Amino acid sequence: MKSENRNDGFSAGVNANDDVISEGDTTSQYFWRKVAERGDQVALRRKHRGIWKPTSWREYGELAQQAGLGLASLDAGRGDVVSILSDGNPEWLFADQGIRAIGAISNAIHATDGHVRVREVLADSRTGICIVENAEQLQKVLEIRDDLPELRKIVVINFDGLHSFRDPMVLSFQDLLGLGREYAKTHPHFWDRELAAGRPNDPAVVAYSLKNGTASPRGALLSHAGLMFLVHNRPALWSQSSQDMQLNLLPLANVTERVLTTLLPMQSGAVVNFVESANTVDENLQEVKPTHLFATPRLWERVFSRHTIKMEEATALGRWAYRSAFAAGARRARERAAGKKPSILQELIFRVADLLVLKNVKRQYGLAEARHLLVGTGVLADEIFSWFAALGLDFRPVYGLAESSGLAALPSSQSVAAGRLEQSLPGTEMKLSSDGEILVHGPHVFMGYLNDGACLEKGWLHTGDAGEIDGEGSMTIIGRLDDMITLKSDRTIAPARIEAKLRASPYIAAAMLIGEGRSALGCLVLPDHESVAHYAQTLNAPFTNFASLCAVPEVQQLIRGEIDNVNRSLAPTDAILDFRIIDRTFAPDDREIAKGVRLDRAEVAESFRSLIHDLHGPSPMRTVAEPA
Repeated sequence: MKSENRNDGFSAGVNANDDVISEGDTTSQYFWRKVAERGDQVALRRKHRGIWKPTSWREYGELAQQAGLGLASLDAGRGDVVSILSDGNPEWLFADQGIRAIGAISNAIHATDGHVRVREVLADSRTGICIVENAEQLQKVLEIRDDLPELRKIVVINFDGLHSFRDPMVLSFQDLLGLGREYAKTHPHFWDRELAAGRPNDPAVVAYSLKNGTASPRGALLSHAGLMFLVHNRPALWSQSSQDMQLNLLPLANVTERVLTTLLPMQSGAVVNFVESANTVDENLQEVKPTHLFATPRLWERVFSRHTIKMEEATALGRWAYRSAFAAGARRARERAAGKKPSILQELIFRVADLLVLKNVKRQYGLAEARHLLVGTGVLADEIFSWFAALGLDFRPVYGLAESSGLAALPSSQSVAAGRLEQSLPGTEMKLSSDGEILVHGPHVFMGYLNDGACLEKGWLHTGDAGEIDGEGSMTIIGRLDDMITLKSDRTIAPARIEAKLRASPYIAAAMLIGEGRSALGCLVLPDHESVAHYAQTLNAPFTNFASLCAVPEVQQLIRGEIDNVNRSLAPTDAILDFRIIDRTFAPDDREIAKGVRLDRAEVAESFRSLIHDLHGPSPMRTVAEPA
């Protein structure tokens, strides 16, 4: 492992690209120029009553201007924070662009955050105007507004069910746009003046997250210059043009998703499509056929798991055809991962396999047109990277956090099977400290925490993430430093890697290792409801709900078998000795689910402390119906 005191890590020089970006541009100035250049080209699409309806760049700009001027009419101005509490939709983008154009600071809050977290963020940011998605989010803010003396107005995007509602603090997004149109008449030069007044080093975004040792979220201030640095280097991340399609799946409060959805398409002109809901992801993937897609590990694990089950149920001929085609794709992927060009014969065999089999696999999951797939916000099992690479897909991890403007490193397109980060972004650097912590340096690193200073050491961002650098200079993210488990033997284990292996099973939705100070690892397992229910049905095993499903002896044996499979790939000292099944389901806004996508270790440990205490007891198959 490399040391902070040596000249190690990896970096790259700045690449030229054909898009002219002035060094003095703010994100808003650049956006406005692109609006003028692209005019009636499609910028965004949203499905409404069964039809995907487009928004042109001209309309995008007009609505962003109206939103920004409407906010100005409500006394939002330079340096003020305006917060958005909503899932992704076009209005989110109109508001975001409008906020930054008038010199205010845009703050996104996860729609799944509860009252306590929302109150903390709105209070710390001194938000005067909060834009919410619907009645549910409005109710959340109304219940805490007495604790927020600086909150003046709440703007509601979707006013369905609220037309008879009256509150002097509340107005609809359409009313906000109307205020903007009126403000433009009485202040005809305001928009151009505020756009021109913006400076690259002005704060553009504040991004809140929980950091090590903090009880409350802290807001990382991101400058226009740092965000424009990412826009300039978009070609280093993925090739993209106005003919390409993106599908927004993750909350725009995720900073990486925010950059990919709101900023990089400004440079490329790619069309951004918004998923209808979490329940329509599969349908929307089939309809949009995205060329570019970013998602959490769970989506890619689901695709892999579903196909694994399909192959188990396929005919003998179908399994043989798939295995043969997959083997051809895997050979080609290994050559590319090794930096070699596949032979003409290998390429020909792959193209035949793709035509006859692999393209059909990709089509089943809406990925037939996909050119660039990215995974972030967690660790993914190596076998899943290899599977997507064998399909011929450019499937890569990206690494970043709020303080690095959401992006910091990625692998080269030739190493899609490795799951390793082989280059930092052009003009930036990453390295490891003496204790294995990942350090990041570059123009994209944040300005400092709102109300709390920069927290940087000599320009280096200490990420709190643990990494490894191999002999070839490739870096692997192994998890959060404060998640590391030290066994009684003083052996330190990175749980994220093993948990990712467990989640590669089609029958395990989530897993959390337990073992701090113990003689061996134990594990809490959350079964995948759909696949486990299907398995039980094939055995005619009776069950009435999720808890009774988890109590089925065959299901418990199934989970034990999946853990044993993972144990065979681990060193004996890392093996999972025992496990317990969590037999309750979680909603994205439950406190045990961090940002709606993964188990929150601290909250799970608190909710299921009696189950954890019992983990090394005499009953290895015991389940629990309710949290402690």
